[in-house]
Amino acid sequence: MTAYVVGFAFDTVGEVYLIRKNRPQWQQGKLNGIGGKIEFRELSINAMTREIKAETGVLVPQARWKAFCSITWPHGDRVDCYTAGLLAGERPETMTDEQVVRLDWQALPFKGWAAYSVVPSLPYLVPMAYSYLYAEAAQVGFHDLQGAPS
Repeated sequence: MTAYVVGFAFDTVGEVYLIRKNRPQWQQGKLNGIGGKIEFRELSINAMTREIKAETGVLVPQARWKAFCSITWPHGDRVDCYTAGLLAGERPETMTDEQVVRLDWQALPFKGWAAYSVVPSLPYLVPMAYSYLYAEAAQVGFHDLQGAPS
């Protein structure tokens, strides 16, 4: 069983930064949130901060990340999902071989996501992340990701 983080960083106008994945194979060419594997004995929040810095060059402090859900897939892998608002002047850029993409997701109808070739969960996770970040939706039934080592 492997643990991962995925984060959705929104700019000041509500557009989201995503990454066009080259790997793993099932994500190749598709957009996903920014993230990666949680290292041995690493806290989930530390992995999120490390991954966004490595993939976009932007250091988003831990205090700005909000955990909004944790998904455990049937095969046992877990993904901890985070959301954060970027400050004016914070501009994620491509830092690896995977391209960073800024998307006006609110302009898309639900079926419009298909035009962008996305991982299947993205049309659900992005609106949930935005809602949690800006509407302060109630978090029900999720464990405290800030202090749960993988």
